[in-house]
Amino acid sequence: MENNQENYNESDSSTINLMDWVNYYLYHWKWFALSLILAIAGAYLYLRYTPLKYDTSAQILLKSNNRYSQTDIITEAFNMGGTGFSDVEDQIKVLQSQRLIAKVVESHRLNVRYINKGRIGKKELDETESPVTIVFENDRVYLEERFSGSINVELNENNFVVIASDIAVIPAGRYNYGQKINSIFGKVSFVKKKSKIALPAEFNIALSPITTEATRLQGLLTFTSDKNNVYSRAIKITMNSTNILKAKIFLNGLLEAYNNDIQEDAKLIAKVTSDFIQNRLDFIESGLKDIDQDLEDFKVNNNISDLAREGGMYITDASTSEKELTDLNAQLLIVNQMSKNLKQSTEILLPAYIGIGDGSLNTGINDYNKLVMQKQELSKSMKDKNPVMESLNENIASVRSNVLNSLLLYQSNLQTRLSTLLDKKGMIDTRLGKLPKQESELKKISRDQQIIESIYMFLLQKREEAEIKAAARIDAFKTIEYAVSTGFPVSPNRRIIFLGAILAGLAIPFGILQLLLLSDTKIRTKNDIREFFKGTILGEIPLTDVENYVAKENDISAISEAFRTIRSNLNFLLQNNHSDDPKTIMVTSSVKGEGKTLISINLAQVLTFSKKKVILIGADLRSPKTLDYLGIHRKEVNTGGLSNYLADKTMRYTDCLMHNPAEGKFDLIHSGVIPPNPSELLMSDRFRELLKELKNHYDYIIIDSPPLNPIGDSQIIGTEVDLSIYIVRVNYMDKRFLNKLKEVTENKMINHPTVLVNAVDIHKRYGYGYGYGYGYGYGYGYGYGYGDEFEANNKSKGLFKFFRKRK
Repeated sequence: MENNQENYNESDSSTINLMDWVNYYLYHWKWFALSLILAIAGAYLYLRYTPLKYDTSAQILLKSNNRYSQTDIITEAFNMGGTGFSDVEDQIKVLQSQRLIAKVVESHRLNVRYINKGRIGKKELDETESPVTIVFENDRVYLEERFSGSINVELNENNFVVIASDIAVIPAGRYNYGQKINSIFGKVSFVKKKSKIALPAEFNIALSPITTEATRLQGLLTFTSDKNNVYSRAIKITMNSTNILKAKIFLNGLLEAYNNDIQEDAKLIAKVTSDFIQNRLDFIESGLKDIDQDLEDFKVNNNISDLAREGGMYITDASTSEKELTDLNAQLLIVNQMSKNLKQSTEILLPAYIGIGDGSLNTGINDYNKLVMQKQELSKSMKDKNPVMESLNENIASVRSNVLNSLLLYQSNLQTRLSTLLDKKGMIDTRLGKLPKQESELKKISRDQQIIESIYMFLLQKREEAEIKAAARIDAFKTIEYAVSTGFPVSPNRRIIFLGAILAGLAIPFGILQLLLLSDTKIRTKNDIREFFKGTILGEIPLTDVENYVAKENDISAISEAFRTIRSNLNFLLQNNHSDDPKTIMVTSSVKGEGKTLISINLAQVLTFSKKKVILIGADLRSPKTLDYLGIHRKEVNTGGLSNYLADKTMRYTDCLMHNPAEGKFDLIHSGVIPPNPSELLMSDRFRELLKELKNHYDYIIIDSPPLNPIGDSQIIGTEVDLSIYIVRVNYMDKRFLNKLKEVTENKMINHPTVLVNAVDIHKRYGYGYGYGYGYGYGYGYGYGYGDEFEANNKSKGLFKFFRKRK
């Protein structure tokens, strides 16, 4: 008979693998449920006793001139440029500096923390919320680096008890409120205040150096700015803490300290600037005095009161003199010409009103000209000897003589005046020649004076501006929002915690199961078998809780129905043989304990239900179990067994035959005594003759053979049978043993192998329950609880017993 191959494709395999995987985890749902319950309970306890944290934030807007450095003030003062402010990132660094935070801690004494201790949790309070305040007599002790310790106190209505104090800050004992107590930091007292905290209450008062507390608070701050907008100068300061009130006090204190810090810097810079300007003013004032003295000396030495005015006067005089000189020369020229003309002719007319400044001379000239013109008129009608003419000539001669004398006198006056005017003009020209040099020297002195005076006035103005800035208090930033909190806790995040708990509750068992699954080498699913065997899968036998189960004819249990299904599948597999021919079937497995004996017995039993004559041969001569499973003690057996028959050639098989053993309706040849040479006995012709002879009397011969590993007895038998049923017990057999099945199948070392899956737990499934015999359409999945030998071999204790048993 050819080996029928099951139809098998990758898509079916993928679907089955996925369902196997899902079913594997669904089967262990209790572990997931338990893990979820524990995780959620843990999350609830964590949220219940973990202090809630809140975000408190403040927001400020930096001004463009919010912070001046000394260099910026000076460069601005001298108009040399400069930014005048630091960028936003620099201001954030200042805000989060430990130096600035330490100032806030010092001013509000935040290095003394009041922690209310509940039964399980703790809650930190601000000093204003605490029912008691610790006061040290020496205020400077808060600033010391050695200021560190912890005091546990129980506060009552009328007194308090120091329970414990590390490093012995305060001796343990009962004290009254306000009482001076000796401590390692000097005298200290506890001042009681009104508070919402009900007494008695237990408190822990933690003391720490300012730098330590500043570092702790520094880690609670977050600074954000709009980095995408280069023009934005807004800064948001967020503090994450368990006490909103304390966070508000701290943030507002930080803003105040930041503003004061900038104001102090501005005042210091303004003072430095003012002192610098004053020093320059003193120096320039001394130089200005020297220049004023030089100007005074120069004016005295040069007899100058006002050089510009005097220079103008000299220029005016010079111009006037030049004009007078021109007039005098012109008049002198006229007078000389008129004198010359009079001397050359007695009757020549003289020019009148041509610039002569002497009135009498002009009158004389007019009289002379009248007489000459009268003579010229009379000469037309008279002779020179005419008495009238003679008298007229005498008058002309007399007037001519007077005019000539007047001309000579006027000429003399003009000469005198001209000489005087030339002397004056010479003096003026000399004075004007000295003016450029004096003016240049005077301008130089005046220019130096003006420059120093302008610098002096500029510095005076800047000094006033610096003093005004120092006196004025202008906030370096605008407070957009003082410290405020929404009042909703941001940590722990309930949703995230519960979600994380749920994920952890699912992930932990998933991880453990996956780890166990990955490290598991046992056969769990049909796909595990398919990796080694591609032939027919005969069917499956479910687990049963009935020990040494033997099928009954009227039994309708799941396992009984499973064996009936196997019987139907056997008929289908053996249909190629002549239907009336007897069938020889070998039942084997990889290792001991896979249930081949029980299956052999029940297979023989169900075959008898179809009115077939069946004989079961116990061929496992090394470890016989047939009688044990049937509940028959060896001492009760009077017949020999297979080993006896094969060794004693005188025996007949009927001498070994047991009819209807126990509840069985089949015949049985048990294995007999354990021989020293089982392989040789099975290889003998007597065994083949036994099978041949039994075929004459039985319809089915079922052979319970030894396991294939590590001996080869089953290979000897497998060549003599019509069908080899290979038992694979899930959750028991190691996958590596299936290599033997692959080897005997590929090398055809046994006849017509088929696989029968045993001990299937339908609650786990792992791929079963989808049916077997994909090429034939047979297979079922039934009940659970079978396998005493499996129980004995796989018994475990502890937390992971459930996983190890795979039941």
